[in-house]
Amino acid sequence: MRVFRYNRRILDTHTPHPESVLSWTAFSRPVYARTKLWYTLAGIFVIGCIGFGIFAGEWSFLVVLVLAAVFYALMHRHVPQPKTISIYANGYLIDSTFTEWTHCSDFWVLSTPAGNELHIIKRSHALHREGVMQLDHRLEPELVRTILRHYLPERLGQKERVLDTIIRICKL
Repeated sequence: MRVFRYNRRILDTHTPHPESVLSWTAFSRPVYARTKLWYTLAGIFVIGCIGFGIFAGEWSFLVVLVLAAVFYALMHRHVPQPKTISIYANGYLIDSTFTEWTHCSDFWVLSTPAGNELHIIKRSHALHREGVMQLDHRLEPELVRTILRHYLPERLGQKERVLDTIIRICKL
């Protein structure tokens, strides 16, 4: 099975090309395998928080906790759908959303124990200013860096954010 496609011929940004330079399919977020121990510890934590809320009389905390637990269960009940990511000479495409390189400022590739992520920063001040894409585990991060350096400057020295580390460790 062919996971990704790399086309060396198309690196010129001045000529529009219908073919992509690089294309791969990956999940929109990491998929974690949770064991019975994880569910047991999560249940103990939630029950402990509920006990604290009842003991302290923090009813609004209890409502928020229950809503967060229900929301989490609904969001993570299914595996995310894989997305097709394609790099073109004039921008990138995630499923059917195309973004031109002129709307982006820079990029970096982050390697974590959960896998490699491509981060592309958009120039706009919109809510989704940072595009985060998972790299296929068989796709070399150095190949992605080499290709993207033709179109955007690379931000060096980026590390995983503390909140992202907590999310990864807790498998949230």
